[in-house]
Amino acid sequence: SNNCGVHKIKLSSSVYYIKNGINIPYGNLLFEGTESLIREDKIPFGYNNVNGKLYSCIYSDDTDSVITCSKTVSQPIQFRDINFFNDYSKNKRFYTICFNFNAEYQGPTWPIYFEKCHFEGYHKAINIQSPVTYCIHKLYVRSCAFTICDWCVYFADVVDNTELKLRRNLTWEFDFSNNVCHFCANIYRGGNSYNICRIEQNNLEGTQNTYLDGNSCLNDYQIDIECSQDTSVVIKYNHWEAVTHPLIALRISNSASLELDNNNYIGVSN
Repeated sequence: SNNCGVHKIKLSSSVYYIKNGINIPYGNLLFEGTESLIREDKIPFGYNNVNGKLYSCIYSDDTDSVITCSKTVSQPIQFRDINFFNDYSKNKRFYTICFNFNAEYQGPTWPIYFEKCHFEGYHKAINIQSPVTYCIHKLYVRSCAFTICDWCVYFADVVDNTELKLRRNLTWEFDFSNNVCHFCANIYRGGNSYNICRIEQNNLEGTQNTYLDGNSCLNDYQIDIECSQDTSVVIKYNHWEAVTHPLIALRISNSASLELDNNNYIGVSN
């Protein structure tokens, strides 16, 4: 599919049980369901039947990664209208990753796009972990729902052979907008360079005091951004409610800018 147009994988209103994970070798793929539960509510028993309405649901209870982008991925990948549900308590699977990006393409890969998807019960819903520092040009997460996740979006650390130190995987454009998050420990740990890092118009209600494995998360920040080289960080029009640990940590170079405005906070203790 890397040499052709976008291939659409259409999921019907069914439950798809994933035992060993799905591997994506190239890209140019659109995974599209019929509809998802775009609320921060838990997915009820039955997984794809909500008040008589059927949804597309990818279900797991015993795998490390549900979807993995292998090192050869270089083309766009999109997800729309899909419920992702990890039944973490069933087999004590506290470290499951829903989308695990391991591509080594230095192009880099772009865009990666999530729209109107629901994630529940993951250690990391979206995990970016590549040996290539600048591995994604654009990552968009829009109009999605997250509930009971340790991290909604997580950029891992990579060894920088030039400076011989750890730094984060990074993207040149990140958009986390119009999402709803309920009882998630943290929202975003990211690396950003150039262009924009936008976290805007999200409903961020209720946090867990512990991660899924029971360890405390009270010393971690809900939003932890490391950026440089002319990045514009925009955090606007977000609603925080009933949050018990620190909200925002920023490490910004002199050439970056920050717009932190018109957010509201109810029952925020730190």
